[in-house]
Amino acid sequence: MKKSSLTMDNEWYVITGAPCSGKTTVLNGLVARGYNVVPEIARAYIDESLAKGVSVEELRKDEVSFQKEILHRKIEEEKKLLPHTIVFFDRGIPDTWAYLVFHGIKDKALLQKSLLGKYQKVFILDPCPFKKDYARIETEADQKELHRLIVEGYDKTGIPIVHVPILETKEARVDFILKHL
Repeated sequence: MKKSSLTMDNEWYVITGAPCSGKTTVLNGLVARGYNVVPEIARAYIDESLAKGVSVEELRKDEVSFQKEILHRKIEEEKKLLPHTIVFFDRGIPDTWAYLVFHGIKDKALLQKSLLGKYQKVFILDPCPFKKDYARIETEADQKELHRLIVEGYDKTGIPIVHVPILETKEARVDFILKHL
């Protein structure tokens, strides 16, 4: 396991997992308990584009440009945050690595840049049953592969990983995460 070259002098945590792993539900639970959450950048970008009349298919037809934009927005968002405030991210910078690899993008500089992350821990949620929605282009098979790639990508960073199982309630998952900070 390679250690991240960036110091993790912050109180930042990532909640991630494949599509349909319950990230939004868990993050909403953290917000309800008063924690700061940065919503998923890709979903916000998709919603912004849809509002301008750009379809998901149009937006994603150039996957390299799409992933570059998401990575840029993630980096810019992190620059605005105070390091000593507890923040939970709906996906972190290294999630981009998994999506680049998944889509067969071999741009070495982009792949390297997407492995930079400065988080205390990453919480990888086990996938829930797959459900399609308006912004999701992946399939159930893709969900499994993305889960594997997300784990592989974060493992390359040296950021401590905590696997979060499916539990009986969303509150139990939130409790599990808070117990493992």
